[in-house]
Amino acid sequence: MTRSILREFLSANGVKLPKVLLMSRTATLGGKTAQDLVFNLTPADFGSEEVFRNVMSHLGWFLPRHYSYVGMRENQFQDGFMAL
Repeated sequence: MTRSILREFLSANGVKLPKVLLMSRTATLGGKTAQDLVFNLTPADFGSEEVFRNVMSHLGWFLPRHYSYVGMRENQFQDGFMAL
C-alpha cells in the first residue's frame, strides 16, 4: 500500500516513472550497517531546486520517521531501481 501511495504522490508531482532501491552502507561510526531508500529523483527532474526539496521533504510524510531516504540519478546504480 505504501508503494502505491508513494507512486501516486510522485506521479502527481510530475515524476513519470517513479522508482526506488534499498541501499546498504557501512556507517563510519561503529561500523554499523545503515540502509537508505533511494528514489530516482534529482533537481533536474523538477522546475526548480525548491520544488525538488519540497517533494523530497514531503516524501517523509509517507514513511516511518526512522527511515532515511535520498534522491539520486538512476544511472548511478546499474539496474538496482525497481518501479514503485
